[in-house]
Amino acid sequence: MWFLPLYDENPSFRKPILTYAIMALCVFWYFGYQISQPPEAILEYGFIPARFFADYDPSFEYGVSPLPVLITFITTMISHGGLMHIFGNLYVMYLLADNVEDAIGHGPKFIVFALITGTIGTVGHGFSNPDSTTPLVGLSGVCSAMIGAYILLWPRANIKTLVGFFVFFRSFNIPAVLIFAFWLFGQLSGFLNPQGNVAYDVHLYSMVAGMVLIPFFKRPHVKFFQKPLTRAFSRDNEPLHVPNIGGRKKPPPRRIDPNDGKNPWNRD
Repeated sequence: MWFLPLYDENPSFRKPILTYAIMALCVFWYFGYQISQPPEAILEYGFIPARFFADYDPSFEYGVSPLPVLITFITTMISHGGLMHIFGNLYVMYLLADNVEDAIGHGPKFIVFALITGTIGTVGHGFSNPDSTTPLVGLSGVCSAMIGAYILLWPRANIKTLVGFFVFFRSFNIPAVLIFAFWLFGQLSGFLNPQGNVAYDVHLYSMVAGMVLIPFFKRPHVKFFQKPLTRAFSRDNEPLHVPNIGGRKKPPPRRIDPNDGKNPWNRD
């Protein structure tokens, strides 16, 4: 059995320009610059914990010219280790970040939220592995922060998901909390039993950072734990109510009852 989240039920009230800008920056950096560089060039723009905590210099060993270590806190987020890496991260941004941007606002606060939560994941990884000379790259920290923020705002929101069994498949509305619980189980399993080059700790640190910081960044009228718009585990998209994601609700028009004694034209 397999499943693939397709899209969430929450509409965007405005175009997520900043989300698109972050995604475009990652694409232009990867395909316009990074993919044409030799493999060791990742030592120049990736975050290397030993450079920050132990004065490690890869230029002597690999003959590269790394960027200043503080600059790599930014370049590490927009760099990726391969096509599947960048596709996976941009897919999460497409799926969730538009609603988080709606909740925070389409201004500098959203960029600051992304930078802070991504940096927290990077620094947390550095503290956990201060002697590591392996470069860290990827937007995964920011994506994990979007998951953390989303789960507090819309845990019961349904995500249209393609569920398959061999060659048979159908789409269903699956609550976000179940999909994220499955994702979290994978992250914790990878963190406790690390294999490969996936920095699971970055995902966990940034997810927690997103959950902690979203109350301070979201707009005041955006509520936590909002109701779902559609029925869970159903196949239809019929809305149950109007969502509260972005703009303020307009007050209902004032209606004057001529018989309630408050009619300004009633002089009796």
